[in-house]
Amino acid sequence: MEGIRIARFGPGYDRTITRFFLLADGATHDLAPDLTWLSEQIATGRPDPQVAWRGEWTGLGEAAEVRLGRRLHGKAVLDVT
Repeated sequence: MEGIRIARFGPGYDRTITRFFLLADGATHDLAPDLTWLSEQIATGRPDPQVAWRGEWTGLGEAAEVRLGRRLHGKAVLDVT
């Protein structure tokens, strides 16, 4: 299945949420090389997700407030436990 463009975030931003399914019936793609590369990148600390706010799921209101108030310069992450 190909990636599907779901949404565009904010005026002037070309950011999307994309979903894709790699393990379909009959899939023959070997994920090992990709997962090896990704784990090496993570181990070296190269990926920078630019998380500006992080909190519990119960902090959704606060995350929305800072986002809507344009006081959030980066991503908000809600921890669901």
